[in-house]
Amino acid sequence: MDDTTLEAVGGEPTLRLTRELTAPIAEVWPAVSQPGVLAEWCMPIAPFTRPTEVGRALGEEQGAPESVDPPTRATWLVDGEEWTFRLAETAAGGCRVELLVTLEDRDEAAVAASLVGRFLDRLAPYLAGEKLTYAAFGDLDADAARLEEYAERFGIDPTPGRESVARRRAAIGTAEAAENDGPQLSPASPAELADFEARLAAYLREHKEALDAAMARRGEDEMMERLEDWLLRGSTTQAEFAERYFFLLDCFRADQSIGREDLDSAWRASHPDD
Repeated sequence: MDDTTLEAVGGEPTLRLTRELTAPIAEVWPAVSQPGVLAEWCMPIAPFTRPTEVGRALGEEQGAPESVDPPTRATWLVDGEEWTFRLAETAAGGCRVELLVTLEDRDEAAVAASLVGRFLDRLAPYLAGEKLTYAAFGDLDADAARLEEYAERFGIDPTPGRESVARRRAAIGTAEAAENDGPQLSPASPAELADFEARLAAYLREHKEALDAAMARRGEDEMMERLEDWLLRGSTTQAEFAERYFFLLDCFRADQSIGREDLDSAWRASHPDD
């Protein structure tokens, strides 16, 4: 088990995760300080990522560290929590990476430590040019044991960790059941994904104000339900998925009903040959 600790830094609960790498600081620094590069091995979320064409259409801006002291410290703000990478040279010429993560809720420390630690473990193979996978994230039994150990070490309630594992087990069960429930959406090719993103970006640029207004009027709950039960489960090809996606957006921004039966009727009426 690693030596991750839970401390109070400036009065806030803070995780301290440490890894020693053979790579020198000069190679590690870009991986912890540059958006886009950081997202290749760490969480693929803002502000670590570079905005996609769709993101730019929605007004997303390039993220950046809150503060830096090259090449030894970079602090990012991630969903209101500070992530600070501190680098120091080791006696062997490698790099000691220390990551401090502030938390809003001390009782979530075990869950955060497990998640962040598994991403931090990807840094060394990333720098070595190895192909990264998410295999470590799929072993729920190992994660359950790790969460129990962290909760005991930190002196916190183990319930959030147990609930986290239970939710993921339930999600896997739901996904497996869905695979046996009717036709499945075929995987998209890189060309299909690029085409869909370009179409979506253009659509959002043209209709952003109308969609924002519709979201303010109607909220997102029903839209999210239709994305799951009408769009994903009702499409078998990427071409059909794209057409149904834009059809759903058109209905939503025009204040038409997006109840499942109403969508089915409207889709059949506008696509009589399908």
